[in-house]
Formats: sequence, structure tokens, C-alpha cells
Amino acid sequence: MTLNDLLDAYWRHAAERAPALAAAVERDARALLASGRLERAVRVGDRAPDVLLPDASDGRVRLSDLLRKGPVVLAFYRGRWCSFCTLELRAWQRVLPELRALGAQLLAVSPQDEHETALMRERDRLELHMVSDAGNAIARQFGIATEIAPELREAYAQAGMVRPDCGPTTDWSLPLPAVYLIGTDGRVAGSWVDADWRRRAEPAEVVARLAALQRC
Repeated sequence: MTLNDLLDAYWRHAAERAPALAAAVERDARALLASGRLERAVRVGDRAPDVLLPDASDGRVRLSDLLRKGPVVLAFYRGRWCSFCTLELRAWQRVLPELRALGAQLLAVSPQDEHETALMRERDRLELHMVSDAGNAIARQFGIATEIAPELREAYAQAGMVRPDCGPTTDWSLPLPAVYLIGTDGRVAGSWVDADWRRRAEPAEVVARLAALQRC
């Protein structure tokens, strides 16, 4: 079963329990596609923004510094509160040895804070390099940060999908589900971006693209 097969099965069950959420998600995805928002996202062939990434040992490190060691996979996810993100990161954990064998580094990027990230890493026994992207600063440079409409926020809440930091002043921008494979030349060699958070990049497909890149 692929990751998206698993997500589809999960969604069918969730939609039966929360029809209002299902309808709101469908409307939101259609509106996002119609807006042309995805056209502004970084795409294959573009030079990746040389973003500053939080690093446990050095404080912050530039993407260009990481690329000196090999290709980088950036996987943007929404947070621990999103069950789809949990399933996705578990799938990335399963292919982590393959990515490392191909000389790549995987960074999972989310706007959630360090505390939530630590809880997620411990709960799901993740060995991924997980980056807290405060205010979606990194996601914005890649053109994939999007504002969540009040109607969809309410549908999330009714379905029990509540962000831990949810409050009157909560920044309700979130990254689109996105994965970028960045070559050592700083160019985007693979891009998977979707207007619908129920669909995610298949880790096996990213591994295959990376292997092909290494053969060139």
C-alpha cells in the first residue's frame, strides 16, 4: 500500500465521521486551485532559496552549506495535530535509510514550535531532522505558505483537528503539502506541491528521482 492509498482510506473514514469538514476541504482545495496560487510556488529548474535553517549544534545553517554534503530533500508538513502529517512522516522514516545511502539529507519542516516537534519525534520514534519554521518564514520563501479560511478553521475544530497553539492571535498560515528535492547545484530537481493536503508526495517516488539524479 502506498502512502496515498493509506491517506485515501483514512480520509474516507474521517469524511464519514465529519461530513462538514469533508465539504469544507473540497471547497478550499477548489478555490486554491482556481486562484493560481500554485503558480507562484518554486518549481523544477528554479534555484532554491538559500534559506537559513535552525540547527541544533550551530544555531542556524544555510541550505547552501548543507548542499556541499549532498542533495537535500525538504518535506513541508503542517504539524503534530494533523493525522495526515503523522502518516506522512512515518513513511519518510521508513525510507530514511535509502535516502542516506544515496547521500541525501532529509529535513522535515513545519511551523510548529520546538516543543511540539520534540513530542512528535518521541511519539513516533522519528530520526528525521525536524525543523521548526516560525511564522512559515521558510515556506513563504518557497511560495507555499497559505492562509486558512475561517470556515475551514471552524470545520477543523468541529472535527477535533485543533492546533495546540490555537487562540485569538494564532497565525493561521500553513504550508501546502510540498516536497522539494534540491541538487548540489542549488537547483530544484524534483517538486511535489499540492493544493489538497489530503495528498502527499510518495517517498518511494522521491527516492527514485534522487537515484536517477545520482546516476547523471
